[in-house]
Amino acid sequence: FGLTFAMAILDHVGNPAIPIRSFVQTRVLETAAGTVACIFVSAVSARSLRRRWPGTPAVSERGQGWRPEAFRHALECGVALAILCLLTFRFGWPGPAQAAITIMAVMMIPVNKVGRSGLIPVSTRLLHRLIGCVAGAGFAGLFLLAGHDSAAVLLPATLLGVALGRLVENGVPQWRYAGIQFTIAVLVTLVPDDYAHAAATPAVERLAGILIGMAILVPVLLLSWLASKRRRGAG
Repeated sequence: FGLTFAMAILDHVGNPAIPIRSFVQTRVLETAAGTVACIFVSAVSARSLRRRWPGTPAVSERGQGWRPEAFRHALECGVALAILCLLTFRFGWPGPAQAAITIMAVMMIPVNKVGRSGLIPVSTRLLHRLIGCVAGAGFAGLFLLAGHDSAAVLLPATLLGVALGRLVENGVPQWRYAGIQFTIAVLVTLVPDDYAHAAATPAVERLAGILIGMAILVPVLLLSWLASKRRRGAG
């Protein structure tokens, strides 16, 4: 909910000539299309591949009630988004929606990992997001140069890139998030609205958004950690 809200508002700020209704409609259609595709692939996989290579069932976490540290963590995210909005209005930074996605995505960590500060886990997540995006963009860029405007080249490259990203995601747990970002970078680059106009621009905008989001979020987390440390010292 929060992610879609931030994306819609900041996309309108970056593209004021485009009605916000157009972005919302596109977001709904893309979400519906992606959900239907995932359900279809999952249903087919459940009757074929998963019977041969069954995975380990995921363990669900029960709700743990009110957590002050979770509230503080969410507040830090809100402050970072507010600063992003102010700076976007003031300086007209490029890719504000991607920066908002970065801020919200890296802050989505399990509550039990927040502790007194989310600085370390969030910083690690930011680093993995940057590594995964750069690697995925580099991989996609090679195929984009080799088969520009050719769906016959870009489609197999997309399949290979997604498979590699998922392999990393399901491999070493410490690098799972980097694998996810690798996959997303491949998708935003190699799956254009029109294969006749495929370009590296979406990947560049995503990378710029990551850097901007990092530049805003890290100081907010650092100041929050210092303030919390000072309060504990005073107490």
